[in-house]
Amino acid sequence: MRSEERSGIITIVLILLWGTLATEPFRYFAGITGKGIDLVLSKAGVVSGGKICVLVTSVVIVALTVGLLFLSKKEFGKYIAPIAVSIDLLVFLIGCLRSGNVNIKMSVVLIVSVVIVLLIYILKLETVWIWLSDAFILSFPVFLISSWLFVPISKISAKVGKFFFIAFKSTEDYAAAFKGLFSIPKIIWGIFFVILFMLPVLYFIPERRKA
Repeated sequence: MRSEERSGIITIVLILLWGTLATEPFRYFAGITGKGIDLVLSKAGVVSGGKICVLVTSVVIVALTVGLLFLSKKEFGKYIAPIAVSIDLLVFLIGCLRSGNVNIKMSVVLIVSVVIVLLIYILKLETVWIWLSDAFILSFPVFLISSWLFVPISKISAKVGKFFFIAFKSTEDYAAAFKGLFSIPKIIWGIFFVILFMLPVLYFIPERRKA
């Protein structure tokens, strides 16, 4: 299967299951990356959640996506999934130590993720690790789509929110920073930036490894 077809399938599945435990390792990975960038910007004096912050965060996430898409063509591609899972686990453990609380469901999900990744590499299931690595890479664009579009839409009303389960576990509303700018609704801004940020991603998705 060509890389663009594989990427399309993975993206659709991630979007449909984004608010469920099935995609928790991917959602968590993208989420902590976004929060990490936000934290660095805040330390640099940029207002968290402001226009500059959400734009820079989005640009960095797109740059990371493009970089990982390029690296996935190389031998390094096989290490993307284990590195991502390791980051998930490390950040989760640090969070548990700081708070003194342990999220049992998240613990189980991450442990299962680590076991699955280990089995994939022990059994040398090349096709599976290509798909898994792509899922972690594409979690970034899905995170942006959720933050710029689906979360804002889910906040239109309680009834609308019930149908957008993709936003159930997402709190980032990047479009809120542009609410009312030039009298344009934040949903329109969200659509604009989703299209803008997805263009470079779509450009670099083709011509990668087949699986």
